[in-house]
Amino acid sequence: MQIYALDESDKIVIAKTAKKHQDYYCTECRNRLRLRGGNHRQNHFFHIEPNRHCRLHGKGMVHIQVQQHLLELLPINECQLEYRFPQIKRIADVAWIQQKVIFEIQCSPITAEEIRNRNRDYQLLGWQVIWILHDKRYNQWRLSSAELALRNSPHYFTNMDSEGVGIIYDQFDLISYGIRKHKLKALQIDPTYFHILHPSISNRRGIKLIEHRLKHWSVHFRGDLIDVHDRREEEEYIHAAKELEKNWNKSDVLVEKRSFVFSNYFKNIIYNWVLRPYKLLFQIILERMCR
Repeated sequence: MQIYALDESDKIVIAKTAKKHQDYYCTECRNRLRLRGGNHRQNHFFHIEPNRHCRLHGKGMVHIQVQQHLLELLPINECQLEYRFPQIKRIADVAWIQQKVIFEIQCSPITAEEIRNRNRDYQLLGWQVIWILHDKRYNQWRLSSAELALRNSPHYFTNMDSEGVGIIYDQFDLISYGIRKHKLKALQIDPTYFHILHPSISNRRGIKLIEHRLKHWSVHFRGDLIDVHDRREEEEYIHAAKELEKNWNKSDVLVEKRSFVFSNYFKNIIYNWVLRPYKLLFQIILERMCR
């Protein structure tokens, strides 16, 4: 379902303000669109001639609502949807042009390779990519390959529904071998306030996840984990994160010790009941052969 189109002047038009029986144009394939909708269906644009190769033709309502949410939050006239980059043959979901920040919204599966390729292509042009992953598919107990690839890049989650109700959020979580063992409550972020990470920001509480982000991320946003830590907000939240990491580290050490004990135990069994008898038998055979 398409909510945005271009008019004859190449300006973005929202479906709720568009007129029926008037030609509009797809922001991706540039084919002609018309408006439809009614009392029981939200106004939206449709391709007069269906184009299965057009990326927007099959874009879901949730995806569009997240785009609309960002468009309403970001400064007027500084943000553009479906922003084209002909040099790299890509179209960004949302581009904050003045700040050279791109928001890529991901509701469907995507490969780790495509994540890396998009980041690389946009960064070559001097743009910073912020990924927003929908938690109906992501932020589950088992991390996808895309989420693992994004651990070193700025990314957040959203729970936005098809009616536009929901937030964009960050969280503290504990990841072990691709499994999300624990996560704390959502921290709603404000996409309009982003900050470049400076060396002056310190990890005063020694939280490993924050240390990792300070090392690998280049920017962060108001309300995210780094922000509430740096501004000493949500102290209970930060304390809970610290305790979770500490307890998890203790359990890891305990597991390693148990593994070491069991490993030695089974090594002794194998040696005493398997290897040692064969070794003795082999020695006896050698002695008899040498007589």
